[in-house]
Amino acid sequence: MSFFSRRKAKLPNFAGVLLEDLLVDPTWGEPLAGAGIFPASCDLVRRVDNAMVASPHHSFRGGMPFLSGGPAVVLVQAQRLAIALPDEREVLVLTQPANRGRLMLTRFGAVQIVFGADGSVDGWTFPDMKVGTPDGRDFGNALQQYVVSG
Repeated sequence: MSFFSRRKAKLPNFAGVLLEDLLVDPTWGEPLAGAGIFPASCDLVRRVDNAMVASPHHSFRGGMPFLSGGPAVVLVQAQRLAIALPDEREVLVLTQPANRGRLMLTRFGAVQIVFGADGSVDGWTFPDMKVGTPDGRDFGNALQQYVVSG
């Protein structure tokens, strides 16, 4: 029996880390490259403080169909949307075709992209990006160029 664990170490807290520093950190850069996402060739690269991703096709920590945390990096490369979000031990990168996404607002005014039918658990929500704030409006307007308003 081994005394050493094969589990990855827990990630540090990335709160307050600038976008440029996240992108050069191998903890973020390697998963992005592994997903075929290269920030230098993206049309949009934005850091958000907090995001919640939900996917019926992906099981996150504890078997849950959603993951919440931050910071997150939202990217658009060609006709593909991507989000990089730290889990407990790794940065996860999820991608979706841009033409599947619908830009919507939650009932609290937060920007969200929904990929499935209304009411499905398949989308990305940005709770701090509310349309009533300059950052939220700017973020929503930037995304509107790539996804349909819902």
